[in-house]
Amino acid sequence: MRAVHAIPLLLLLGTGACSGPVTRVAKGRTQVGRYVDTRAYGAYSRGAYLEAIGDVPGAIDQYRAALQYDSSSPELWSRLGALTCQSDRDLATTNFRAAAAVNRGYAPLWYEVAKCELNHDHLTAASRAARQAVRLDPDPASYTVLVAKILTKQGRKCSAGRWLRALTLRQPLSALAWRSLYEFAQQQDDADWRDEAYRHLSLLNPSFSVPPGAQPRALNALLLIDDLAGARKLATQKQLSPGKLALYALDLGKTALAREQAQWVLLAKPMDLDARIALLIVQDLTMDPIAFRQALNSFPKSSGELSPLARQLMSELLERRHSAAAANTWLDAAPTSVEAAP
Repeated sequence: MRAVHAIPLLLLLGTGACSGPVTRVAKGRTQVGRYVDTRAYGAYSRGAYLEAIGDVPGAIDQYRAALQYDSSSPELWSRLGALTCQSDRDLATTNFRAAAAVNRGYAPLWYEVAKCELNHDHLTAASRAARQAVRLDPDPASYTVLVAKILTKQGRKCSAGRWLRALTLRQPLSALAWRSLYEFAQQQDDADWRDEAYRHLSLLNPSFSVPPGAQPRALNALLLIDDLAGARKLATQKQLSPGKLALYALDLGKTALAREQAQWVLLAKPMDLDARIALLIVQDLTMDPIAFRQALNSFPKSSGELSPLARQLMSELLERRHSAAAANTWLDAAPTSVEAAP
C-alpha cells in the first residue's frame, strides 16, 4: 500500500546532521528539544516501516538498534513494549518501565500500556493506564475511545456511553469519535445516538462512499436484521461486489456479519482488497490480537485503487492503533477510486 511507504519517508525528512539543541513544532507550539543522532532516526524509520507492514521481529530489531544511539527515547521504549506485549508480557513490562523512567508524562506510553493490559484481560490496570493517558493528553480521540472500550468490557456500559458522548461534544469534528459513538449505540440499540452519530459522519465525510441513508433501503434493512443470504442476493442484483458488502455491514456496526461475509469472499478470492480490509478492521474492533495479526500478515503486499469507504475505514483503524498523523498520511497517499452509489 502506498501509504505505508510514506511513513519512513516522512521520518527521514528530519534526519539532517546537527549537534546542538533542536527546535521542533508540536501541536502548533515551538519547543526546543535534545539532539537525536541521525542513526537513531534511520533505525526508527526502518522500524516504523516494518511495524506498519506487519514484520514485528524486524521492527523490534530496528527499535533496539535505535536505542543504541538514543536510549533516552520514551517513544522507542514504548514501541518495544507494545510489540513485545503479546509474546512476552514480562519483557513488555520491562520496556514500559524503561519508558516511564525516561518520561512518566509521555501520554502514548500509558495508551500502549492500557492496550497491553486489555489484551491480557487485566481490566483494572488497563483502565488506570488509559485514564492516565487521557489526563496527560486529552486531545487524541483514540485515548478516550479506549477508555470506553475498557468500561464496556467491564460491564459499565452507561459510563462508556458518557465518555463517548463527552468526546463528541469536546471534538465535534472527529470522525473517530462519532463512529465510536455510533458503534456503541448500535450495540446498545440506542436509535437516538445512532442516528445522531450517522448524521454527523455524513456531514464530516461527504465523499464517504455510501452512507446508510444513501444505501438501498432494502439492502440496509436486510443487513440490520442479519439476513446475510438476502443481502447477498440483493447485492448481486444491484451489482455490488461481495467484498463491498462486507464493508457495508461493517459500516452499519454489524461486525459478525462483516466477518462472515469477508471470510466467505476470501475463500474464493484471497486477494479481494475490500474483504481483506473488512476482516482486518473486524479483528481490531473485536480486540482479538492474534486474529488481527493473522489478518494483517495475509494482507496483499500491493493493491489497486480503494473505494472511498475502504479508504476511510482504514484511516480510522490507523488512528485507533497508531495516531492521527498516521491516519492523515494514509488519506493523503492511499490510491482511491470514485464510485457511484449502487
